[in-house]
Amino acid sequence: MFDYRLLKTLSCVTELGGFESAARSLHVTQSAVSQRIKQLEDQVGQLLIVRSNPVRPTRYGQKLIEHYLRVNLLESNILNETEIGRMRVPIAVNADSLATWFIPAIKELVASYDIYFDMQVGDQDITHRAFQQGEVIGCVTSRAKPFQGCKAVKLGEMRCVAVASKSFIAQYLPEPITPNKVKQAPVLVFDSDDQLIAVYLDKFYGLKMADVRYHSIPSTEAFILAAKNGMALSVLPEAQVINELNSGAVININQKQFLTIPLYWHCWAMDTTMGKTINNAIVSGAKKYLR
Repeated sequence: MFDYRLLKTLSCVTELGGFESAARSLHVTQSAVSQRIKQLEDQVGQLLIVRSNPVRPTRYGQKLIEHYLRVNLLESNILNETEIGRMRVPIAVNADSLATWFIPAIKELVASYDIYFDMQVGDQDITHRAFQQGEVIGCVTSRAKPFQGCKAVKLGEMRCVAVASKSFIAQYLPEPITPNKVKQAPVLVFDSDDQLIAVYLDKFYGLKMADVRYHSIPSTEAFILAAKNGMALSVLPEAQVINELNSGAVININQKQFLTIPLYWHCWAMDTTMGKTINNAIVSGAKKYLR
C-alpha cells in the first residue's frame, strides 16, 4: 500500500523541477522533501528521480506519478460529488488550440464547477508524450490511436494557412510562387518541435526545413505580429488570423493551399462523473469552433 503523501511529493518534485521548489509548494523543508523521496525509493527498491537540473522522473517514477494522478482524479471526483473539494486538472494542449478554440470551449465548465486547470503547452506530439508519460490526465493531439486503457475522441479539424504581409510577398513571393522563391523567404517556427511549417513546405513545395531560413519564436501572438510586420512567412490556424486577413494586414499567399489538421482528445478510460463532465465539455465545446 502506497503512502500517498510520498507520491504527492514525488509528483510535486518532478512537476516543479526540483526539491527546493517542491518544498516551498508543500510548505515543508527541503530536507523533508528529500527524506520523503528517499523513503519512497527505499519502499519500492528503485531510483525514482534522476538528480539532474531540472530533476526528472525515472521510468518507474513516471509510472508512480501516473498512478498518483489517477487516484487523485478519482478522489477529486468523489469530493466534487459531495460538494466538498476543488479539483486540479493537469492537461496538455497544443499552442494553436490554446490560442484559438480551447479557452472558449471550457469557459462554461470552469464557470459551473470548482475546477482549475494546470496546462502544459506544446506541439501536438509533445502533448501526446506528456499524456503517455502520465504527466497529465488528458491531451489535445493530432494522433488518432489511443494508448491501452485510454480513449481518443475526434474533436474536429483545424484549417491552417500561410500568411505574410503585402510588402513581404512583393519582396520574396511574387507570382508565380516557386520552390526557389520560397527557399529565399524567411519563415517562422514556434520551437524545435514545431512541425506545422515543415509539413506545409513539404506538401506544397517539396522542401525540407534544411532548405529554408527560419526564425524561432515561441509565441503564437508574435507569429501574427511578425507576419504583419513583414518579418517572415507564418503558417497559422485560419481562425487565429481571420481579423488580419479580413483587414488586409496579412494575406494568404495561396487561396488554394491550406493544411487541415485533425485534432483528438485523449483521456483515461475512467467512467467517473467528473471525468465524463470534463470530457464532454471539451468535446462538445470543440465542435462549436472546429470544422
